[in-house]
Amino acid sequence: MLRKSAKSRSGKLPYPEFVAKYGNDIDAGFALDDISADGGIRSVVPSGGSVSTQQPMPWAKIYPSWFAETLRKAANANEPEPIVLLLQMFLAELGIKAPQGVFAALPKKRGRRKKALAEKTRAQWKQMGSPLPLTAQACDELAEHTYPDEYRMTRRGSKGRKTLHDRVRRQVARVAK
Repeated sequence: MLRKSAKSRSGKLPYPEFVAKYGNDIDAGFALDDISADGGIRSVVPSGGSVSTQQPMPWAKIYPSWFAETLRKAANANEPEPIVLLLQMFLAELGIKAPQGVFAALPKKRGRRKKALAEKTRAQWKQMGSPLPLTAQACDELAEHTYPDEYRMTRRGSKGRKTLHDRVRRQVARVAK
């Protein structure tokens, strides 16, 4: 049932207008499903709307289905992507095209984007056998492979070389955790 405090996201159809437009059909649908309409949008009044001529919603069949189980698992894992995709698939199967703005864009992958140089460092580190802790010699080898120009411009023990070592250690530490 819809809550009376529900508000329109787009602001185009305020709640009172939504009730006026769809309330009878929803109440008639709840009546078909043998769901108590107390506290619903309105009291159940037989309507001449299209819903009253339809079949009841098969909740007993939907609840144990793979579809509902997948929705529950995704909700429990707090993962919006599978829920959005399943609901879009469901609407498409019903031949319903959701209006613009019903489904927000899927969130992007969380976390910092991986940079190509960091990936190159990590690949070389794995090829070296993933040595831990990273010694200065191992850092030199990784820095020389990933940042050859900067490496050649620095001397052993210089501040520039230490900066390269620190950069390489941070890149490897993100994977080594």
